[in-house]
Parts: sequence; C-alpha cells; structure tokens
Amino acid sequence: MTTPNILPYLADMFPDTVIIESFVSETDKGVRTYDTANPRSYAAFVYGKIRMIRTMDGQEKISNVTVVLATTETVTTKDRYTLPTRFQPNQPIALNVHFHTDENGAHHSTIYF
Repeated sequence: MTTPNILPYLADMFPDTVIIESFVSETDKGVRTYDTANPRSYAAFVYGKIRMIRTMDGQEKISNVTVVLATTETVTTKDRYTLPTRFQPNQPIALNVHFHTDENGAHHSTIYF
C-alpha cells in the first residue's frame, strides 16, 4: 500500500515563498559565496516567534523567526535564505535546521533564524 503525498493537500498552509541559494564556499576570513545562478523557491510558512534554540554546534541562541518549508530537499545552515519582505533582515543567518519524518519518510523542514 502506498501513502499519498499530503503536501498538495496542505498548500494553503504554506502561503509564503522562501528563496534559497546553496552554499558554495567560504574564505578563511569567513566570506561566503553562494550559487546565485540557481536560486530555488519553496512554498513556506514563515512566522515570528521568540524562542531559545540550540545551534548546530550546541550553543544556545535566541531565534526570532521560524520557517516551515514544504520540501524534503536537504537545506543547511550555510545556505542563504531570502524571506518575505515583511521580515527584516530578510536574509538572516540560519541557526539550525530540523528535518521532520514519520513512518512514511521525510515530509518537511523547519529552519530557525
């Protein structure tokens, strides 16, 4: 028995668009370059919520914005994210990424800024 992908049925729950440019490299001075020739757009739910989270390296930080992406593609904290214009800054640094799975596999991702 196959389980249908439920994301098309939840499209109304992802009213925003987030653009992601993949991380390419970083100089020894910390300057990052991104794949600006191939930006990807994803349906998302973006909202402001202040919460304490742990970054990928275990530090405790304050997150002000949460993005729920309707995708199972791999995204990282090193990628560059462009959020809707109502959020400033609209290209914040990602603090952590969480991939959600269930008995049928991966179904969405949450990014904390």
